[in-house]
Amino acid sequence: MSLHWKEWTVVHMLLFVTLLVTGLAINAVQMLLFLTVAPLDRTLFRKLNYYLVWTIYAQILFVADWWSGSQVIIYSREEHLMDTLGKEHGLIVMNHHYELDWLYGWMMADRVRCLGNGRVFLKRVLRYVPIIGWCWSFSDVIYLDRYRTQTNQAELDSHAREQFQY
Repeated sequence: MSLHWKEWTVVHMLLFVTLLVTGLAINAVQMLLFLTVAPLDRTLFRKLNYYLVWTIYAQILFVADWWSGSQVIIYSREEHLMDTLGKEHGLIVMNHHYELDWLYGWMMADRVRCLGNGRVFLKRVLRYVPIIGWCWSFSDVIYLDRYRTQTNQAELDSHAREQFQY
């Protein structure tokens, strides 16, 4: 008789409670750093926030990688690609069609060692989602309104200039 402990409700509850408690604690630390460090040194804040964001993302990726057995394999013609990925600036453009596409993007970012530094464009309403939305609010994520293209363009220009300074 084999144990299928990944199917146990208690394991699911433990994973959820762990994410809830650590996520809220990390959000509190992010707020504290945002109020104290960010006004003085934005670059230092971003470096510290990288590890906080990575901690939240890693918990979600743990479920995708280990619990579900999912894999992301990156193929390339260039032998040195994996040596350079994550060590220089890059841009990945994705327009997700399915609910889990964003998770695969995170998995890829994790493989190239830049998970905590990823920036995304999101619907403004996602800013209010507990833990992950609050995490993004402290992480230079760009929130857009679906039907306000003029406002979005101004915000994109402003955020792009700010990101290039980083």
